[in-house]
Amino acid sequence: MPLSGITNRTNGDHVSIESLISRDLLRTTADATLSDVATTMISMASGSVLVFDAQELVGVITLRDIVRAALQEPNIAQVPVKKYMTTYPWVVSPDWSVKDIATRMINHGIEHVPVVEDGQVVGILSSLDLVAYLALHGEGAAGA
Repeated sequence: MPLSGITNRTNGDHVSIESLISRDLLRTTADATLSDVATTMISMASGSVLVFDAQELVGVITLRDIVRAALQEPNIAQVPVKKYMTTYPWVVSPDWSVKDIATRMINHGIEHVPVVEDGQVVGILSSLDLVAYLALHGEGAAGA
């Protein structure tokens, strides 16, 4: 998303985390192949896909995971997502601050965080979303 998209999702001077959340969720199952998921990510210009078992979030698979798999596997078309996904990922709620989320993402090497509200996944927040926000609003905005 262009930086202007973040600006258009703001609410005056105060920007809530909710305004940064991507609600266009890509979903898959743990048995899908890495090749299929990579194709979806590329076509949708996404860095991650959420992995579900029925309605339960059970993992996240990222482009970095797929690159790691491609370096280790002879053919990712035969490799299930469950072999490389992050299981039961850390999640946040829309009321978390930019600073708290950014700190946790940095400290734990997380690039994509599912956003859960009332037990349902409502979006995903990426490190790119946070960088775009900070680039537009400056470092003092991280406490928002």
